[in-house]
Amino acid sequence: MFEAVSLTDVAVALRHLGRVEEATARHAEAVRILERVGEPHWMARSRLSYAQSCLATGDRHAAARHFRAALEIATAHGVNYLTPVARSGLARVS
Repeated sequence: MFEAVSLTDVAVALRHLGRVEEATARHAEAVRILERVGEPHWMARSRLSYAQSCLATGDRHAAARHFRAALEIATAHGVNYLTPVARSGLARVS
């Protein structure tokens, strides 16, 4: 889990540096790890960051998929503080 969280943080930093292709690759790796671990809180957070990186690459379809997944996870597991971010992201890509 800690590796996935670190990968997500690195991906966010890469996105802010304008290296969005590298960021999405790191996000994909983090999500794969978190799917095996099954930690919903970090999965929702990672998916939100992944969606934002997808937006930065211009891939609105992938961004919507990740925002939707984050919203579903946050809602199902009571991670309420992430639901407004996911909803806002979905509204942006709609």
